[in-house]
Amino acid sequence: MPFKDMSSIKILGDEIYVYENFLSKKELSKINNKLNNIPEELWSKMWDAEGQVPDVSPKMRITKKIIKRLSKKVNGLNVNINEVFSKMKTGISWGEHADNADFLAIRKLSKTLKDKEKFKLVKNSKYGVVLYINDDYKGGEIYYVGQNISYKPKAGDLVVHSSEEKCRHGVKRVTSGVRYAWSSNLHELLRIPE
Repeated sequence: MPFKDMSSIKILGDEIYVYENFLSKKELSKINNKLNNIPEELWSKMWDAEGQVPDVSPKMRITKKIIKRLSKKVNGLNVNINEVFSKMKTGISWGEHADNADFLAIRKLSKTLKDKEKFKLVKNSKYGVVLYINDDYKGGEIYYVGQNISYKPKAGDLVVHSSEEKCRHGVKRVTSGVRYAWSSNLHELLRIPE
């Protein structure tokens, strides 16, 4: 279980959790105002394997508060530092993926470490995290392929899912409006040979 206290956590599926109202309405309003006032030319394009291109905000200090709050609630894991928000405009979707893809080689390498061999510590994702900033858009649901789950988050929802294949997921096409979210991962440290 990723959280220290599961009493306020809704279980959506096998290792898929929703922490409702992770951010207050006041916090959400403040973030929404900031995101809506970022000039279009300051947003960057993001790339994924399916060729979708959500936009990414400039770095924002408010993410430090989110990371600090989340760090206090998780059980023995670290929160990856991500200082930007994503913006999915009408017509954008996000292809299916598991959050472990970038970590499989690291995991394999960690198994080759021999006793007393010099090592370095590297991050290994255990859970993906998505915090929803608004819900005044249509479409844009997160879905989990192998569990036949589709979920339309409310503003303030924090969705946490395993990084493994059983939680392979994507985002349905935004059909109207703009979807803002913050994503990161919860990770452990693995030792790999230097």
